[in-house]
Amino acid sequence: MSSVFIFSGTSEGRELAEKLSKYAVLCDVFVATEYGEQVMEENPYIDIHVGRLDESEIEAMILERNPLYVVDATHPHAKIISENIKAACENLNAIKKYIRVCRDVVSFNQENYKNVTVVNSYEEAADYLDNIDGNILLTTGVKELGVFASRDNLKERIIARILPGMESITAALEYDIKPRQIVAMEGPFLKEMNEALIKQYDISVLVTKNSGNRGGFLEKLEAAENIGIHTIVVDMNSEKNGISVDEAVKIIENRPHKSINIVGVGVCNEALLTKNAYLSVKNSDLIIGAKRLCDFGRSINPNAEWVYEYKSMKVAKIIEDTKHDQIAVLFSGDTGFFSGAKGVSEALISLEEPPIIEIHPGVSSISYFASKIVRPYSEAAIVSLHGKTCDYISEFENKGALFGICSGKEDVKSVISDVKTLSYDVSLYIGKDLGSKDEEIIICENKNYPDDLLDGLYVFAIFKDK
Repeated sequence: MSSVFIFSGTSEGRELAEKLSKYAVLCDVFVATEYGEQVMEENPYIDIHVGRLDESEIEAMILERNPLYVVDATHPHAKIISENIKAACENLNAIKKYIRVCRDVVSFNQENYKNVTVVNSYEEAADYLDNIDGNILLTTGVKELGVFASRDNLKERIIARILPGMESITAALEYDIKPRQIVAMEGPFLKEMNEALIKQYDISVLVTKNSGNRGGFLEKLEAAENIGIHTIVVDMNSEKNGISVDEAVKIIENRPHKSINIVGVGVCNEALLTKNAYLSVKNSDLIIGAKRLCDFGRSINPNAEWVYEYKSMKVAKIIEDTKHDQIAVLFSGDTGFFSGAKGVSEALISLEEPPIIEIHPGVSSISYFASKIVRPYSEAAIVSLHGKTCDYISEFENKGALFGICSGKEDVKSVISDVKTLSYDVSLYIGKDLGSKDEEIIICENKNYPDDLLDGLYVFAIFKDK
């Protein structure tokens, strides 16, 4: 079963995972540090991954696990990781799976505070501190500590309040912050605790970021105001277009629970599948399709259940009745090329509770065949004789080149018979069981045609000889 990806850097991420677990929703939670893992309670529905990921690594995880949703619950000031998460979803055409859970930053009236200065960056805050004497209570987190610790005029005056994880403490020590300057505690803190620290360390100025109500932002302002020290607020105009934890839970829990991947498996050659098509089959609980296609799907995912069926309404009924929620419906060739994918999509959409549908195109037999005979199909007529009839000879004479899909060897025999009646020379190419170990390419030139054909799947191409 697919999970929900939660990139967590705040209490909101932890809360979201815990709430979703109550609905038996599997969650892969990504945290940057071991401390982020330690504050998560053990839960059978939550799998925690520790370490920072860049854009390409996030992409790889999404491709590998095919999550139901990708939730960015990182800190409002953590711009880089947020940009990477969103870009990864956009690059994979999975932006509809993206949810931003946004901590509300606090709108406060600066005029209500006597000694508050608002700046737009940490560098600007450091510049301001250069002109203020006395000890500095720095509560912006260890990631920003280097901006301040790199200045000789500030480093000795810093009291850094950071999280009590080894990674945070080690980072502070590497910035040459002395142990006596480190307060490793987990917040948020009451106003009284902030006041006690300000008095204990004889603080002259407090530095904070607008970290929202959950971050104890107002309690810091009030503590500094009560004691009469200066406060510098870093407010980077964090985006506010996210949703709350409860809104995210509602979206995820109320989703159509069945996720259907309609997959074009091309010529049933694993090496020729797109990565998305491969992973859709690999991660499915149930595979549906014609026998040959299901058997191919089972070679990729032997743990999946399967049903041999390809008729649209019957496929829709199977999906409606099954308890599985990750389902792959397989079609040969390309889903947009003489495919039953359209009929199945329409049947699924008409259900009382339509599922989530994604279509993954494949390599058509015509495209594959053209590459094998080294003849382009860009200016050729293309027809299907697979359960159909058409005046393909007129199509051929109009274009001078034609590619066709057949139901079997009897269709090919009819093509050969029709070609023999033409008054001019043509080249006929016949492809059998393309992509398989039994693949065969037959080139018919100078009116040399095969006398007999074996059962199999066939395509053909005709070209006027110059």
